Amino acid sequence: MIVSILAVWKSGAAYVPVDPSYPDERIQFILQDTKAKIVISNKKYMTRFDRYDIIKIALDCSLLNQLVNNKRMTFNPDPNTTKNNLAYVIYTSGTTGQPKGVMIEHATVVALRNDVIHRFFGADYIQNLPKAILFLANYGFDLSVEQIVLSILGSNMLIIISNTFTVDETFYAYLNAERMTYISMTPSQVLAIDLRQLKHLESLMLGGEILSKIVFDKVRSQYIGKVRNVYGLTETTICNVFYVYENDAKYKNSMGVPLSNTKVFVLNRNLQMLPVHAVGELYLTGNCLSRGYLNRSELTAERFLPNPFQTEQEKKNGKNARIYKTGDLVRWLPEGELEYMGRNDQQIKIRGLRIELGEIEAVLSSYQGVNRSVVLAKDHKKKNTETASKKYLVGYYVSDEDTDESHIKQYMQTKLPDYMIPNRLVRIDKVPVTINGKLDAKALPEFDFSIDENDYCAPRNELEVKLCEIWSDILGIEKVGITDDFFRLGGDSIGSLQIVGRIEKDLDLHVSVKDVFACNTVDSFCRNVVMKSLNPKIRELCDTHCYKNEVLNGEVPLLPIQEWFFMNYSAGSSHWNQAFLIETPILDEDKLKDSLIKLMEYHDTFKLRFKRVGDMKYFQYYDHSINIPVILPFNHLDVSSLGQSQNSEILLHNILTKWQSRFDIEKGPLWAVGYLSGFAQEKAQVWFAMHHLIVDTVSWRIICEDLRRIYDGSVKLGRKGSSYGEWSRCVQSYGTRKSTTEGLYWRNLVRNVCCFNDNLSKHYGASVSRLVTNATSITLNTIQTCSLLRDCPHAYGANINGLLLTALGYALKKLTGNRINYVTLEGHGREDIGDDNMDISRTVGWFTTMYPVLLESDDDLMRSIMNIKAHLMQVPNKGIGYGTIIGYKEQDLPRVSFNYLGQFEAAPSTRAMNSGKNRRWYLTDGIVGAERAEDAFGDDVIAVNGRCMKGQIRFNITSRLNSDRTAQLANSFKSKLEDIIRDCFTTKPLIEIDYSNDFEQPFVLLNADATNILFVLPPGGGGAESYFNNIVQHLSTYKLVLFNNYYYNLKVKNLEKGLSYETLARLYIKYIKLIQSKGPYNFLGWSFGGILAFEISRQLNNAGERIANIFMIDSYFNVNKASLEIGKTHDVGMIDEINHSYLPQIENESFGLNIANMNINIVLFKASTVDKDDRLRVQLALTEYYVNSTFNCLDTLLNHKCIRVIEMHRESHLSWVSNKEVVANICNYLKSFLK
Repeated sequence: MIVSILAVWKSGAAYVPVDPSYPDERIQFILQDTKAKIVISNKKYMTRFDRYDIIKIALDCSLLNQLVNNKRMTFNPDPNTTKNNLAYVIYTSGTTGQPKGVMIEHATVVALRNDVIHRFFGADYIQNLPKAILFLANYGFDLSVEQIVLSILGSNMLIIISNTFTVDETFYAYLNAERMTYISMTPSQVLAIDLRQLKHLESLMLGGEILSKIVFDKVRSQYIGKVRNVYGLTETTICNVFYVYENDAKYKNSMGVPLSNTKVFVLNRNLQMLPVHAVGELYLTGNCLSRGYLNRSELTAERFLPNPFQTEQEKKNGKNARIYKTGDLVRWLPEGELEYMGRNDQQIKIRGLRIELGEIEAVLSSYQGVNRSVVLAKDHKKKNTETASKKYLVGYYVSDEDTDESHIKQYMQTKLPDYMIPNRLVRIDKVPVTINGKLDAKALPEFDFSIDENDYCAPRNELEVKLCEIWSDILGIEKVGITDDFFRLGGDSIGSLQIVGRIEKDLDLHVSVKDVFACNTVDSFCRNVVMKSLNPKIRELCDTHCYKNEVLNGEVPLLPIQEWFFMNYSAGSSHWNQAFLIETPILDEDKLKDSLIKLMEYHDTFKLRFKRVGDMKYFQYYDHSINIPVILPFNHLDVSSLGQSQNSEILLHNILTKWQSRFDIEKGPLWAVGYLSGFAQEKAQVWFAMHHLIVDTVSWRIICEDLRRIYDGSVKLGRKGSSYGEWSRCVQSYGTRKSTTEGLYWRNLVRNVCCFNDNLSKHYGASVSRLVTNATSITLNTIQTCSLLRDCPHAYGANINGLLLTALGYALKKLTGNRINYVTLEGHGREDIGDDNMDISRTVGWFTTMYPVLLESDDDLMRSIMNIKAHLMQVPNKGIGYGTIIGYKEQDLPRVSFNYLGQFEAAPSTRAMNSGKNRRWYLTDGIVGAERAEDAFGDDVIAVNGRCMKGQIRFNITSRLNSDRTAQLANSFKSKLEDIIRDCFTTKPLIEIDYSNDFEQPFVLLNADATNILFVLPPGGGGAESYFNNIVQHLSTYKLVLFNNYYYNLKVKNLEKGLSYETLARLYIKYIKLIQSKGPYNFLGWSFGGILAFEISRQLNNAGERIANIFMIDSYFNVNKASLEIGKTHDVGMIDEINHSYLPQIENESFGLNIANMNINIVLFKASTVDKDDRLRVQLALTEYYVNSTFNCLDTLLNHKCIRVIEMHRESHLSWVSNKEVVANICNYLKSFLK
């Protein structure tokens, strides 16, 4: 077969390897796909090709043997091959079920040979004895090409063994007799070979699979020579990246460096380069890329992308125009090597959480006695074929010992979260491999989750019978016992939600997902959840949520938003509504009325009333004397009776306005319902109007869904969520708890709001009267809306609210001329406030929060997006505490309000779903009447309110500016939104590096309207929060950029190894430059942060930027020198590795002795005592060393004359932060230098 391959190449043709073990269907597909003209095989396989019109050549036929052995035969044509001819097409598995043919040209094969042969055998290999290379790979596996080109095409010898060889004494004797020096194979194959038996082995190459530490240790125990770990793909000609383990090298998780025929890129989703330690996808280019996939142009275009990094020279030479998307996740290591992190397709979701299979394998393999493991995510075959299959985890492991599965799981539970523990562990004799030496997943044992009769425990009563039936239906298993674990049987978080819904439907019992997770067998669930719920007193104490089904009575505390309403809307307070439309199929009017009565009896909010006591004081209470069937304010309108003219819309508006203008907040009603029929299509609408005091937009969805469920009669609503009164009291308690921490943020923010409001009212044409308003609107078309919602957040790294506020910020900047503006942002208010007993996800009411947000608009769009994103991220708990801590005082809330309600459900697109009885219920847009009285407008100078409905974003803008300024504001807002949409495909990313996965909030920005900037770097064990209760309180007149700790963020994930201060500084400088593009710069850092500040300053200085001040609080420099002098050289228990590696080379011309001429103020605040509570003796020794030093070893990097030392009397490395006097002194010193 080897001779045949060479002959094919010489003829100018390409070969397509087909293994005889392939099924006929696969062979047929390959022949049809390639349109091959000749098949070369042995006689015994020829009958498989009889049905094909193809030339057949049998290698073992007598005629061919006669021709080969004919000594008089002299015909030897010249090679008919060019570098761009195809060399071979190898078929690999495809995701569609059909294999895909990878086309490799001769040029890439030759480039591989030239590089590998020199790297593996040396530049002068031709002068040495020929290498003897084993042909171990199946010729259908492209590793065989590597063995051919290194041997026959490299003037070396190829040792060919029988296809049916066994690894025995004969095998080793043969290889030793042939003096085999080189062998390449997969890690799975090497486990079957005793390398000690190979007497002449000089070099071992392992590739095709991940090389684990277990396999490497086995290899190293048998062989001390060089081991090459090679990474490559069929699409990129076999070998691309390699790492050499020298003779005495220990295991290292490294792919190594690329071959010279390969260029590598580690990119994020936007095809942007990533820095050291950032995980991204590996892309390859160079003289290694295949043509692509045979007859699969779409797939080729999907995986072989235009190269955005092609240089001008490469373009001129016609090189590297494409990059290949490997699907492998890697990251750069500081030493310039790549580290493999797993496959994209190994990132799966189990129980709704994303996991990495390789991580689970590593933990399973680390269990004592486990030699190797494989973890797979398998599809759970459902007994109900209409239900989608689910994934579950199976861990296969090889072990010489008979180990209890429960012990392994207990061990894994100490290393991994519960959702990453395999549902099943299966011991196997060996890991099966394919003919290519790779894992053969199909050969692993299959099993189902059916219950073993010996383990089955039957239900004991009707309740358990019903629960077992529910378990069985959801899991898709014929029979479930009361002791069977829901998650072990393949359940997940989606299944637990289905269980909750079924129990509520079938048993009229409300339980939570938490209950299912906590009690995951029917027996446990009955004893701990269901049985206890039958006793009202015990139920209330033991339920996960304190739900109440009883009728609520008594006074209910007002929420801050309601208090704000009564402060501002005494006149016209009864006509201040929200109205909405629900599109439905044509309904039965009597059945609709009955459903409405049940809905309103279920939701206690419909029984709320308000009473005035004293001057402008109100309270709310539940009035259960209301007889809803008697007082139900229901109207029916046939809209066809209004005619088809434009006047009909006015008539409808007036009718709906009249229906909602009769509310009375003290006597009621506070809501009205209308049924609108007579539409041209087979549809109807249910119109709701409710006083805003008892409803918000989240409630619209709740009402829509609950009314549909009641009308359909398919599901009971179950027990209620937490009441409005419970939530109100909980919010008050939250405000008390958070008044100190959150109060500091809010008071700092609102200092300049009053001035902003005054300027807005006095200088920009704002009317004093509430009645004088101008209104306009803007609408984005469906294409613009789709791009803004889908593409822009991904491109800019900001959510939709951040992008909308960025556009509004620019519009306000154009209006006011100020870079800093403020808005009052509305939120839905249903936040987590630390009480597990609260659940208002299905409670109707007005939960809205309002809070001020600073909009900082820069000339650069990207920087503005980042500024506003940073401000939004700093808002404590989405503003839930502002109303109780500060209150909704007029002077503290910006008089520009913004409220984006989000996306409302679109109408079904298919005709079947959108007609007749099949029509869904959904919220829709349309005429709802006047929701507020003419005199019921607030103090806002500008109100911007928007929503997305029917695929379009629309904003209504109401203002007390004159009409021209109102139109100008609206046009500016829309224009900037269009800029954001247009530029998202062309502009550079927000930052050059994508840290979205690892560094969600790079910094906290305080006092954004200040002009003097101080960049504050974090201590080693904390982030921006480390400074909140100390220096922040004293520096309110300075713009503070408090950085979070990227290093610590990686450290808690055990990913910090190899990271340096130099690399970290480059990361932080990118953010610093976005905030302040030019110097002079001011930096402050405590401990770790001080060293980071020093390195950042050094790099900026070397780049020609000016540094004004570097303030360092007890930072430890030159740790190597210190540890050497205390006799604890490089003790890892003493201080982090990153400190040992930091010793920059300071030279006179950069940041060294010449610093005195640069006017840089370098200050070291130095501890004078030791922290006695240090846990380790080595830490105590190190601290004592620095306390007793003069400059904390900073003088080993700088001339000591350039350093100003200020001693913190009687304070240690840690204690200074709690001494208010010391903190104040430090801050006063800083103020004297900050300009």
